[in-house]
Amino acid sequence: MKKLNWKIIFPVFVLSTQLSFADIPLAIRAAFKKKFPSAEKVKWESGVGQFEAEFLMEDKTISAIFDDSGNLIETEEQIRMEDIPSNIRQNLKNRIGDRKVREVKKVIRSRIMILYKLKIKNQDFLFDETGNQVVQEEDAGHLQESEPAE
Repeated sequence: MKKLNWKIIFPVFVLSTQLSFADIPLAIRAAFKKKFPSAEKVKWESGVGQFEAEFLMEDKTISAIFDDSGNLIETEEQIRMEDIPSNIRQNLKNRIGDRKVREVKKVIRSRIMILYKLKIKNQDFLFDETGNQVVQEEDAGHLQESEPAE
C-alpha cells in the first residue's frame, strides 16, 4: 500500500460541551449564518478554541468546525458512494475490495483539501482526491492494517 506521510490536524474536541446558539461567539454565528443559511436542527459543541455545528441542510447531515475567530476549518458531509467521482471510486474499490462501507463522508479542510472518509467496520479511513489512502501520524499503525485480506 502506498502511504502518504501527511501531517493532518484533526480537530479534537477535548472536554467538549454542548452549547446553545446564543452561547456561540458573534463572529462564529455570523460566519455560520452566511455559509449555511438554510441549516436546520443545529447542535453546537465547543472544545479548545474550536466550535462544531452539526446540522441538516438539503436533507444531508453536515458538520462544520470553526476556530474561535469564525474561520471555517473543516466541513464533513454525509454522501453516498455513488457521489464520489467514478475514477476515485474505482481506485477506492481496488484498495478496499469487497469490504462493506458503512458510511461515506466528503471532508473539506480549509476550503482546499478534499478527502473522502469511509467507515469500514468500526474504523475510519481517509482517501485523497485520487483515491490514495492518507496515513495520519496518530493512526499510522492502525491504517497500515487496512489492506484487504487476500
